[in-house]
Amino acid sequence: MSVVSNSGGATFITGRTMHVVSKSRYGRKAIQNSTREISNARYFASSNGKCFARLSRTHTDLVHHAVDPAAKERIETAMRDAKMKLDMVEEEHKDLRRQLESVQREGQGMQNELVRFSLP
Repeated sequence: MSVVSNSGGATFITGRTMHVVSKSRYGRKAIQNSTREISNARYFASSNGKCFARLSRTHTDLVHHAVDPAAKERIETAMRDAKMKLDMVEEEHKDLRRQLESVQREGQGMQNELVRFSLP
């Protein structure tokens, strides 16, 4: 706990317990640790893919439909295509970087030659 409190405090989760470590800003700079159990989720999915959300006791349950599988497939295909294009661009970038470094080395060598010839 002292390692976490050196920074002034932290919040972290272990299992189903949330820990909040804090350090008093006044007085003896006491370190406090509080924990609380994480409750079950308020959103549930049924076996047919529909989600039910309970907002509060005064609201009725809301029904949300599952994601359209065709739309999901289109998005995943577009993401795969974008990833392939990104990989190609990154490879091209590496090649261009290598060419630039080669040209810079060559330029540095030429500059060294010029300095060598211009000195008496």
